[in-house]
Amino acid sequence: MDVKRSVMILNNVIALLMCLFLSGACIADEGKKGGPREKSIIAGNEIYSLSALDVQSTRIFPVLQEELDEIVHSRISAEDAVRISEITRYTFFSKLGAREAITAALARNLSEGEQRIVLEWLRSDIGGKITLLERAAAQPEARAGVVAYSKKLQHKPLSMKRTLLMQKFKRKIINKGALDRIIVVTEAVKKLAEEYAYGGRHLSYEKSLKKTVKFIDVVRATVNRRLFNHIRYSYRDLGDGELKNYLDFISSDTGQKYLAVSLHAFADAVERAGKRMGADIEAMAASGRKR
Repeated sequence: MDVKRSVMILNNVIALLMCLFLSGACIADEGKKGGPREKSIIAGNEIYSLSALDVQSTRIFPVLQEELDEIVHSRISAEDAVRISEITRYTFFSKLGAREAITAALARNLSEGEQRIVLEWLRSDIGGKITLLERAAAQPEARAGVVAYSKKLQHKPLSMKRTLLMQKFKRKIINKGALDRIIVVTEAVKKLAEEYAYGGRHLSYEKSLKKTVKFIDVVRATVNRRLFNHIRYSYRDLGDGELKNYLDFISSDTGQKYLAVSLHAFADAVERAGKRMGADIEAMAASGRKR
């Protein structure tokens, strides 16, 4: 696989990751039934379940696995191909712990009042409609829909008003810090798998991370362009007024905090999973398996 194709795959994965993903208590109360801590945990779980976070965090990683398979499977033995699949499926995806990380972060970092505001939004008619749209955009078949819709817009562009509204919306839902963390891990994992496929023995996940940081600006720019395509597709059935309502919510202090807490918790889970997967690929390379 040439470099251009590899970069294109990476950018598709990261754009999907970000788009499909978007959409204190006292210690004495920790174990008390009905206490503030328990109520906060329940609220965090309810927010996770009512939003599209549950679908986004469980369905997106098989997409990354497909892309990794495409990179490595044509260059390694059948035995190693199976092993790589096991690593990606069980080390990275199945043990990601996104739900646990996000719900704990929502319970820990959002006040009772902030949790109430988020839940009121998610339970509203427009909030529920948006969750359904975001769930649909998290399905595998939506990838083809994004491409088709982008081609359609080349011949019949959105109005200037709609385009400006979408651009403002994109700026509000992107958390640069969380995006950069996910980009770095995704690229490092991809590069490590690629190096292994090309016969590398002395691999280092930490070195791959450091190399990735040097190119973060270039990758981020490409991801942002692809992310905009996904946003236009995901919310294509929302009227301008409905999109404005959503923009008002995510632009609020509570909305911005909710997004930041969720995305950084998600990035935490991705970083832990990337480290585990990197260690497994390093070990496999060091064992000298024949390709």
